[in-house]
Amino acid sequence: MSSSPSEPDIKSHFQLVRSIDIAVVTTLMIINISVITFIIRRRQLQPIKVKGWKLITLSLIGNMLVIFSDFFIKYSKSFLNENEQLVENGYPALWNLNDANSAKQHINETMCTSQSLRVCLFWPVFFIPYFLRSIRLMKIF
Repeated sequence: MSSSPSEPDIKSHFQLVRSIDIAVVTTLMIINISVITFIIRRRQLQPIKVKGWKLITLSLIGNMLVIFSDFFIKYSKSFLNENEQLVENGYPALWNLNDANSAKQHINETMCTSQSLRVCLFWPVFFIPYFLRSIRLMKIF
C-alpha cells in the first residue's frame, strides 16, 4: 500500500527543481556573457581576428537563446506537472479550477510558440555561423 505524497512535499519538490534550473541557467548565462565579452574585448588579437570573432559571437548568442528557450519550456512544463500531481492526489490546484483549462491552454500555447522560435530562429542562429566559417576557410585554403 503506497501513500500519496502530501501537498507540501509535491510543492517543495517542484520548487527545488525550479530553483536548481534557475541556478544552472543563471550560471550558463554568466559564463556565456563572460566569453562573449572576452571575445569582443580581445577581437584584435591575431587568432581571434583570423577565426572571425563576429561569427563566433553570433553563435554564442544563438547558444544563449537556445538554452534560455529550453529553460523557459521546462519551467512552464514544471507548473503544469505540479498542478496535475496536486489535482491527482486530491489537493487544490495552483489556479482556480474555473480558469484551469484556459491557464493550461495559455501555457501550452506559450510553450508551443517558444518551441517554434527555438527551432525556426534560435537553432539557425546557433549553427549557421559554423557553416559560414567553414565556407570562409574553404575559400582561404
